[in-house]
Amino acid sequence: MRAGPLLASLHLGDCDFNEGEEQRLDAHEAAVAPADGLAACVVRRPDAVLR
Repeated sequence: MRAGPLLASLHLGDCDFNEGEEQRLDAHEAAVAPADGLAACVVRRPDAVLR
């Protein structure tokens, strides 16, 4: 069992580094997620794709 809060991050749909539960976002949710403090995957950089 994991202790502490779960960390969320934004991944592209085909990212191999995505772990755990998934929650699909629509285009608007994905675009505002980094501004809301959701970290983006440092490998695939979905935040750069969304600009």
